[in-house]
Amino acid sequence: AQNMLFIALLVSAGTQGSASVGLSSFFVAMLLPSVLLGPLGGALVDRMGPSRAYALGGALRAAAIIPGFLFLGEAHLVWVVAVLYSTASQLFTPAEFALVHHVQGRLPGRTYSAITIAQYSGQAAGILVLAPLFYFLGGQAAVLAAAVLAFAGVAVSGLEMVRRQVDAS
Repeated sequence: AQNMLFIALLVSAGTQGSASVGLSSFFVAMLLPSVLLGPLGGALVDRMGPSRAYALGGALRAAAIIPGFLFLGEAHLVWVVAVLYSTASQLFTPAEFALVHHVQGRLPGRTYSAITIAQYSGQAAGILVLAPLFYFLGGQAAVLAAAVLAFAGVAVSGLEMVRRQVDAS
């Protein structure tokens, strides 16, 4: 989902108006929330618990993509979606890391490796297969819609972890 979003944003930023300004603004917008809000996101995960933070982070990521529909064709506004998405990621990413211990406390290194393999495989599928397929079927709007649905699914999986009390220990 993340890479499908990135493809949609990069296509918009790089093919309209000043490509160098659009692409640069995308990368700056992704970086600034990480630097400024990363520690706060980690503290919120510790306070909320990883499952709740994961569910909320997934929902916030999905919500952050929605303005992308309003800005289709507006390369100079790509940074808005990027900064919203990166801000949501400052909660989602530490929650994802924190869950490893709760999901498999006995072998967290192996568990994290398996999650990383699945994550990169999914990202490759998103870039190589899904983004081009959705773009062919419905353009940038279809790619964005698929990303929103994917992150909504992630949020639901987080709620299921809350229900099962995965991080209650």
